[in-house]
Amino acid sequence: MRMTKLIFAFSLHMAVATFGAAEIRAQQVPDPGFKPPVEKPAYAEGEGPVVMIDEAHFNFHTASGRYQSFAFEHQRAHNEVTGR
Repeated sequence: MRMTKLIFAFSLHMAVATFGAAEIRAQQVPDPGFKPPVEKPAYAEGEGPVVMIDEAHFNFHTASGRYQSFAFEHQRAHNEVTGR
């Protein structure tokens, strides 16, 4: 009985380590190559609304990080993007 529990505990730890490592490798990264066409921007350059990204409190979603593609698309549509 004790050997069975030991084998079960070892198997459980191995499964967690294996699947946990796969989850760590699958992190979000920006795609700088994502550039869909903006045929008709809604605003003239410099007249678009301000899009603010909350970068406070150690947020990992930043205009220069994981939201880089999002921020770039807004800039292409003539919106002003700021991180605060």
